[in-house]
Amino acid sequence: QKACSQQVGLVSAVFFSFSSLQCPIFLSRQSHYSSEEVLFANSWMNSAEYVSAAHFHSSLEKSVKFLTPLPSRVLREGDVAPNIADLTPEENHSLSIFSWMRSINTFLGGTLVDMWKGAMCSVTTREQGRQMLEQLLLNPSFATTSFLSLITGMTTSC
Repeated sequence: QKACSQQVGLVSAVFFSFSSLQCPIFLSRQSHYSSEEVLFANSWMNSAEYVSAAHFHSSLEKSVKFLTPLPSRVLREGDVAPNIADLTPEENHSLSIFSWMRSINTFLGGTLVDMWKGAMCSVTTREQGRQMLEQLLLNPSFATTSFLSLITGMTTSC
């Protein structure tokens, strides 16, 4: 199992075991991974707050679409997105976005997630939210500033 976990990475191990970040098994396994992989796992788990609030509907097609840009290998010490040479531009982009979302939320004391949850107050804003998340993750030309300004506008419509 250790070899399997090393190959699929911490995020995949968390995803497939449905562990929470506070689960003792997850916490004990963190020491087996680089700090970059652990930060990515935390960022990825933080993104679940946004997905959940938008009532994201899952399907096999959507799952593939959103799992494809995840890193194809375990992150190592010194990996800094978006400049990881052996990862694709899409993988580098997704790493940057997850990190950006976690960093902004941390910097704002958790208020970005709270604003997002508040903005997801209607069927219309949840649909817009799902589209925004898709654009943010899958479209490198969709600016993070667009994301912030759209959230601000959406919170005032509720």
